[in-house]
Amino acid sequence: MKNSINIIIIVLCILLSVSCRDLNNDSLTMSSENQASKIELIDNPLQPIQIDTVIASDYGNYLDMFVPTDYTLAIRAVNNYTLNRKVITSVARKNKDNGHEDLSEKFLLNGMRIKSSTCTKADSDLSSVFGNHANLSISRDQRTKSDNEGHDLYVPEIIKISSPAIGSDENKYPLCDYSNFVLRWNQDLKNDNGVMIMVTWGGTTIIGESYPDTYVRRIDIVPDTGEATINPHMFDDIPDTALCNILVARGNVEIFQDDDESIQLLGESHESFPFILIRNLDR
Repeated sequence: MKNSINIIIIVLCILLSVSCRDLNNDSLTMSSENQASKIELIDNPLQPIQIDTVIASDYGNYLDMFVPTDYTLAIRAVNNYTLNRKVITSVARKNKDNGHEDLSEKFLLNGMRIKSSTCTKADSDLSSVFGNHANLSISRDQRTKSDNEGHDLYVPEIIKISSPAIGSDENKYPLCDYSNFVLRWNQDLKNDNGVMIMVTWGGTTIIGESYPDTYVRRIDIVPDTGEATINPHMFDDIPDTALCNILVARGNVEIFQDDDESIQLLGESHESFPFILIRNLDR
């Protein structure tokens, strides 16, 4: 059962000068398949690794983000330091119509018509939705596909990473100690779902050989306290000076039934940035 859960959450977790060490200051669970594929890079420098797993013991309600439904209304705030993009994306669709928006359907969020679109955060009327409760209703030909009050969902605050500090060419690739990688973000006291952390490595290293056809991705979920020391097992099978990527996400989802159709309301935000993993601090 856990292997199938891992696959669901991983498949759609679609999508140099600053140190990450801190002077202040769970257990790894892997499928038998992943255990069998785990190898030592030093002994097998040309052997590709393919690892995709979740080490969290509690998934919160994040799994519901990946349950197929008849309707979807999703609001996402994305900050990608590599692409220098800060956008809010809204998706309003009837899923059984192959993902294409049905213009006869009216998706209402807090009484406003919502369509599938992408815009900058500064220009978005949807910014005010984050950190508040949202109300959803869907109407078609004057008929509302929900009860009169609609359905409420708390949409967590937009997540913002404060440490390591990223944003300029000088600190675009922070050096992060695998044994004491401290991550800080703005805490949301109303968020009960925790924060999702995803580390990926595609085989590239800054010093020494790279490893073609290698892919490592691990996911953990931590309490939304505003600070966490990343579980060192997240970096298993990743060597010194590896160029990795980290994604930090916070969200909430509700699925409800209306007649014979299911409707999903999703509010989520995430930031991602590249970093260089350091194992040998004496280098």
